[in-house]
Amino acid sequence: MAVSKLAVREFILRLNEEHKTTVILTTHDMQDIEALTKRIILVGKGRILLDGSLTDIKEGNENIDETVAQLYRSYDI
Repeated sequence: MAVSKLAVREFILRLNEEHKTTVILTTHDMQDIEALTKRIILVGKGRILLDGSLTDIKEGNENIDETVAQLYRSYDI
């Protein structure tokens, strides 16, 4: 993994911890999502498709990529 990517992750986590602030991150990188988030809002075609914790969203799947892919297929996205 690139050093710059790790530095950005560390910065976001530190910012959140030190300032007790919400950080809105838009990404398609599931590793970033798993490393940084407690709450996920998944948007598709301008609609909120899912809003919950990482555990809620995995719905029994070990791999969040597969969960998101299944969700997008169910909404024909």
